[in-house]
Order: sequence, then structure tokens, then C-alpha cells
Amino acid sequence: MTMKARTTTIQKVAALGDLSYAELTAMWMKSHGFAPPKGAKRRLLERSISFDLQVKAYGSLSRAARKELKSAMRTYAATRQLSEDRVGMLPTNRGLNESKDMVSESETNLTSGSHVQPAPQKPPLPKKARQAAMLSPGMRLVRDWNGRRHCVDVGDKGFIFDGKTYRSLSAIARKITGAHWSGPRFFGL
Repeated sequence: MTMKARTTTIQKVAALGDLSYAELTAMWMKSHGFAPPKGAKRRLLERSISFDLQVKAYGSLSRAARKELKSAMRTYAATRQLSEDRVGMLPTNRGLNESKDMVSESETNLTSGSHVQPAPQKPPLPKKARQAAMLSPGMRLVRDWNGRRHCVDVGDKGFIFDGKTYRSLSAIARKITGAHWSGPRFFGL
């Protein structure tokens, strides 16, 4: 690809920010052959059209790159599932070896051409149980609020803030802000 063509593509992508929503919608329709989803945000339209412009200019991913990307996605999904199964536990060598085995097994299935069945899903834990499993004693939660850093330590019998033990994060968030806040939301959980 010539330098001029590359520059033109870069300029087209950069110019998307200056277009109106109606113009972006028209470009989407021309590119995809149908209208964008109802309520689609401007940023989605810009990113999709930008991707299409770049594919036209530089070409799509090679077959090998697509295969590598699918493998990476399966690895990520397997590792994520493994970590969800072990919430609250520290990773061990056994757990790491299991995730490697899962990856190599899926790669073997990819090369043999067989269809990979997704693992059966466990019913999700209730929200409180997930949060309790995420927070183990010894962890520290940090939040900057109004120019001041606030640190909360997770203890065996509650949350420790300014030398005092609280039963909930919401009580601490209320103490910090002076308003009613969801404690887990305030601390980004």
C-alpha cells in the first residue's frame, strides 16, 4: 500500500468524528446493508465504520491470525471459567496446569476439525455470595474521594476504616461522602 493511500485512510477515519449522527447512520447502512440497531451510540457507529474503512484499505485478518484469535478467546474463556470456579482461592500450580491442559485440549479439537462443546454452565452465585468470595481478609480497598485517599482493610469480622470496624461497606461510604451510597459500588466492586 502506498503512503498516500495509507494517509487517505487515516484522514477518513479521523474525519468520522466531525460527521453528524445522520451521516454516520448513512455510512453504516452503505457498509452493512441495513440500519444500525435502535439506540446505537455514536461511538459504536464510528468504531464500526472505522473498522470497515481499515479493512477495505489494508485487508482483513489472515486465516492464521483468525485461528490464533479464536484460540486466544477459548483460552481466555477457559481461564476465566477456571478462576470463577475457584473464587476466593489462591492459584496453585495444580490450577495453572489444569488451565494449560484445557487450552491444549481445545487446540487439539480445533486442528482435528471436531466441534467443541461448551462446558455446562453452573448456576450463578447470589450477588452477596460473589462479593463475599471476592473479599477475603487481608485485602485492602482504596478509593480517592474529594482529593483524599481512603483505605479500607477487609478483616475477619468486617471492614476496618480509620481504626474502627464496620459491618458493611455502605456504612463506610456514607461516612466518607456524607450521603447514602452503595458500598460495593463506591469501592468499584
